[in-house]
Amino acid sequence: MKKYKSPLYGCIDLTYDCNLSCKHCVFINNDISEKKLTTKEVKHILDDFEEKKLIGVQLSGGEPLLRKDFIEILQYASKKKYAVSIATNGTLINDSIIEEFKKCNVKNVQLSIDGFEKSNDFLRGEGTFKKITNILDKLVNEDIPVSIVTMITKQNINEIEYMLKYLKDIKILYWRLQYILGNKIMDSLNIFDYINVYEKIKKIIDADKLPINIMMPCYIHEKNPKQSCDNLLINITEDGSISNCFFNNTQNYEFVSLKSLSKEVNYQFENDYYICSKALD
Repeated sequence: MKKYKSPLYGCIDLTYDCNLSCKHCVFINNDISEKKLTTKEVKHILDDFEEKKLIGVQLSGGEPLLRKDFIEILQYASKKKYAVSIATNGTLINDSIIEEFKKCNVKNVQLSIDGFEKSNDFLRGEGTFKKITNILDKLVNEDIPVSIVTMITKQNINEIEYMLKYLKDIKILYWRLQYILGNKIMDSLNIFDYINVYEKIKKIIDADKLPINIMMPCYIHEKNPKQSCDNLLINITEDGSISNCFFNNTQNYEFVSLKSLSKEVNYQFENDYYICSKALD
């Protein structure tokens, strides 16, 4: 494996296999390598992350729980000095896996809920909303920290305020509002509609002093980023390739001011937001 700088965070995409076929997924129809990291190779990467003094590591995918050695990898990672988090669609989590999360002191389980039942299932498949929210309730009841990611679409845009209340009531502290890249689906918003939703929810949170931290995706910033992605993240793909981007981009992309793109839009946002030029492809 190639050498890399020492960023703050690491992510290992354990597999791009998945038990769902979400319409907006960036990995659908992409060329997926036949080569997968072995258990030994993953452990070597985890050792290297500790040696480089990363502060947090995420086990991701695809759906990482599909790997037969997932628990072995999680147990190994939990003995390291960095915080361990899991990004999963949640549908494969059961009581025994929840017990492993507790034993391994998992610092965060990231789940995706894209609106309420109809909107969520439109993107993720029939029945996924009930499965994910049932697992969410179990995780919360077991005091396992959970963060939620929500894709903003034309279909769920009017549900976002109700989603905020729902997440507040179950004491979720971290919520990322995601912008769908590349117009993957017909219900994609343009970037300016997305910013409108983000600012509206942020104002409600600030005005009501709600204990929820709202976040944007890594490819959109409220200010011009002072640090490049390679100072923040190292991402290892399922075949061991290295990038400094969650979407495995190996090129250096600039962040572009949205004001400079808003010639046909009345720009009335509070900040001059910046978006990664890759997200505009």
